[in-house]
Amino acid sequence: MAVIKSNGLVKKLKRRCGESGNRRLFILFFTPSPFRRFTDSAIFASGVFYFAVLLFMILPFNAMAEEYVSTDINYYKFDGLTVIKPMITLNKDLSLNTSILLRATLDNVETQTTTVDAVSGATKTTTTTSNTKDEDNRKNLTFGITHAISLYKIDAGYDYSREKDYTSQTPSIQLSRDFFERNTTLAIGYSHNFDNVLGKYMSKAQDKDSNNYSISLTQFISPITVAQIGYTYSHATGYLGTGNRKIALSGGGESYEYLPDSRKRDAIGVRLAQYITPINSAVHLIYRWYRDDWWIKSNTYGIQYYQYVGENTYVRLEYRYYAQDKAYFFKDSYAGSEQFITSSNLYSELHSHLYGVKLVHYLKSPNISTEVKYERYRQSTGLDGDIFMFGVKYHF
Repeated sequence: MAVIKSNGLVKKLKRRCGESGNRRLFILFFTPSPFRRFTDSAIFASGVFYFAVLLFMILPFNAMAEEYVSTDINYYKFDGLTVIKPMITLNKDLSLNTSILLRATLDNVETQTTTVDAVSGATKTTTTTSNTKDEDNRKNLTFGITHAISLYKIDAGYDYSREKDYTSQTPSIQLSRDFFERNTTLAIGYSHNFDNVLGKYMSKAQDKDSNNYSISLTQFISPITVAQIGYTYSHATGYLGTGNRKIALSGGGESYEYLPDSRKRDAIGVRLAQYITPINSAVHLIYRWYRDDWWIKSNTYGIQYYQYVGENTYVRLEYRYYAQDKAYFFKDSYAGSEQFITSSNLYSELHSHLYGVKLVHYLKSPNISTEVKYERYRQSTGLDGDIFMFGVKYHF
């Protein structure tokens, strides 16, 4: 997640730091990019890549935003889950005031599945009638356009995602305005998820709709210190499960998963980015508070430390801690008479730790940056995993 997504704020930092301060700017506002693995569907990703290169060749060159073509690949390995995901991104100016973003992502997901889940997701005890591997491909396309008008900026986007049991379409729009000589930015946004669910235990597809609202305030505290606070609210209705879970009951037998058909969520996030001039480094402090009407409350604490280890190379160290309460209907076991039943750890009481390190290196000629990343994830429920990433970005 980027600290600041506003191109206007990036421009302000460039004016403050000068062109020689671009790396300082990058360390303050660097946006990491994700990735995963190739399979037979790599044709999909490669086709989008060539389309992006074609656009790069024919579109005019101007200077509103950072212009680049990037390709990344992520590899996720968790207990019973393997994900390989390539991603290609093009960010390009159309004019001095307008830029576009195109992104194509492909998830190759392999899971170790069971016909019947654990008595509850909070225990290690499992009851299964089969143990097989399940594979799925998720294709995702994202389009965004940004247009600046004086102190205002409009961001409009559309996201389409499809897998064998889930389809999602998400249009979005955000309006932002700069104040006080562009030292303050206020942004408001709205998006709507049109989702369709057809899990393996569902006889027919069902819809899920979500209205999402956001507001954020970004403030330059000093030329090298930036703070941001944001609030989000979401209301989802319809079928809110996956349709892929069965739960073993305490008295014998099994049940499908049943969840409420409405969920209201809100969250407050705070982020502080501080550049440390003497040692050419930066620190990001992150906090997020969350609650919903399923009685889940959570707190997330994070820190990222960026340090240049040479003129063209920097290292980022990261740690994140997350803790949540359980949903009001989550139990260690179910008799079968309950209104809502689930085996998902998503709704249990849990905490997790994430440790990460990333290395980024710039090549002056050609204007390319490469990055590698490793993260280790540990959850109190017993879920552990490793995340690897490699990416190449060409700046033009």
